[in-house]
Order: sequence, then C-alpha cells, then structure tokens
Amino acid sequence: MFKLIRSYLPNRKQYVQEGNTKSSLKSIISGVLQGSILGPLFFLFFINHLPNANLMKTILFADDTVLVQSDNNPKLQNSVNRELPKVMDWVTANKLSLNIYKTKCMLITNKHVSTESFAINANSNRIERTLIYKHLGIIVYEKLTWKEHCRQLCCAISKYLMYKLKHYVNNQVIWMLCHSLNSPALYRIIVWSRAATCHLQSISVVLICAMTCLNTYELKVSTNYQTQKLL
Repeated sequence: MFKLIRSYLPNRKQYVQEGNTKSSLKSIISGVLQGSILGPLFFLFFINHLPNANLMKTILFADDTVLVQSDNNPKLQNSVNRELPKVMDWVTANKLSLNIYKTKCMLITNKHVSTESFAINANSNRIERTLIYKHLGIIVYEKLTWKEHCRQLCCAISKYLMYKLKHYVNNQVIWMLCHSLNSPALYRIIVWSRAATCHLQSISVVLICAMTCLNTYELKVSTNYQTQKLL
C-alpha cells in the first residue's frame, strides 16, 4: 500500500486552461494533483494533526477549519491571540498558507457588553470580525437567534414557486420536487429548531405556498407533515 501511494505522488504535471488557451505544463513539487479523486483524502491525512498544534478546539471538514475557544473577555481575546501564532507556525512549517481575506472571526455571546475592542490578529494582520457566518450549510448568527438561517432557507425554498410549472412537467417530476423540498427544510434541523416561532412559521408559509403552486395531493401530504415537524 505504501508503494502504491508513493507511486501516485511523484512525476505529476498540470496546466491551467482558460477558454481555448492552455498554459505550459508545470511539475507539481508539493501537494497533490488538483481535481484528483484521492486528493481530498490525502489532504485530510495531511492536516489531521493540526489539532495537536494548539489548545483550541479544532473542527476539520475538508479544507474548512474552525477554531473554537471559550472564555471571558478579555481573557478570550488574549488566549486566542496566544494560540493562533501556534497555528500559523504549523501552517508555515507544513508549507501551507492562510488566506487572511477569507478568514473570519465571530464572537458568540448573548451578553450586553461592549465588544468593539475585541480583535484577533494573525501574523500582524487583523482578522475581520463577522456577525453572520455560513458553516456547512448552517447560517450562524453571533446571538444564535437563527433568524438569518430561516430567512435564507425561505429564499431557497421559494425557488420552487413556479406558478406555471405544473403545466410543463408530469406528475413524476412534481413528486421529485416534493421530495426536494424536504432536504433544505430538514437539513440540520436539530441545530436550529429552537428558533423563534415567528421564524419557523415563515418557513411553514413558504412551504404551503409551494404546495399550492405545485398543487398535487402527494405534495400536500408531504408539506403538511413538514409543517407539523417544524412547529
């Protein structure tokens, strides 16, 4: 197995294509071939020991990395700024780079305290603070109200509100749309189901509108069941 993996990595070349224009071939001297099937798996092996480089809780999912630390402010700010350089040292030692423009920090708290001075730095660069962040399909708001997640979920479901759709597709296609409504509505519902009733009701209204527009008995049954689960 080791020889098989070893033979997969060396002597690889790649090029970039834009339209009909192709660049010259360049040798890959580090990393794995982009677009390969085994590439993501090898990357997971590569970064699997990142959690050992710092004391923060590290959540890894492919190339998405979330660092979590809990404490009282200003202790929280000090502890994060103390541990983050360790992460940066690990990144540098392993010949990786951090895209500072895509890196965000979020302060999750329900306390009414001033947090304007809260600042996290990476290599002397201040990390942008955000109030809303999308992680694995879940819209997280710093107050954990789930209002924004419910709003965007309503927008996603509303894409199915095509009033004339039933005149152009058969019942089988409509039944497939019925099932597809369940996927975004139920995704990670165990996380955000404690949202305020007014936000959950807005999802129910959109689901009922979709039911009315598609106008099939099967969809009515599915959507009514969906509404009951949400409320």
